[in-house]
Amino acid sequence: MPVGYLRHRVAAAKRQESTASRVLTHIKVSAGRATGVGAGILFYAKDTGRFLIGLRSAECEAPQTWANFGGGVERGETPEQGAKREVWEEAGYKGPVELELMHSSKQPGFTYHNFLGTVESEFVPKLNDEHTDHLWTPMSEFPDDLHPEFAKALQSPEARRVLRSLGV
Repeated sequence: MPVGYLRHRVAAAKRQESTASRVLTHIKVSAGRATGVGAGILFYAKDTGRFLIGLRSAECEAPQTWANFGGGVERGETPEQGAKREVWEEAGYKGPVELELMHSSKQPGFTYHNFLGTVESEFVPKLNDEHTDHLWTPMSEFPDDLHPEFAKALQSPEARRVLRSLGV
């Protein structure tokens, strides 16, 4: 094959890769927009009394904010099933967890269910590309830059009742 032809093919491949990269950087991960339902889990470790939150990556809505792990509930799933699947996808956790609904945020055409997920002890999450960091922390030391909807959910009367039962 002529060298000129190979250079042309390499240049074309680089242009395609660059275009794909630009498109991907503009796609934001949006929980549950297909079904109108999303769900997530705020983990609480019994042994330490600390909560697990994740730092959202640039690919997500509200990037560089801290929130629970969660996303879209797929057709045929309950919110609990969807939340557990999302946690497995985003944090690599598939162990035992006791779920309690803290709050459901409702907007036109979309509902997000926030669960408290109690586990016996802290685990090290295996993050996917939707999160860049994680933190096990007391609620009193949550960072200021929380996802706005997650912050609202934590202040709801339902969530406050559930969290008070933990002594928080």
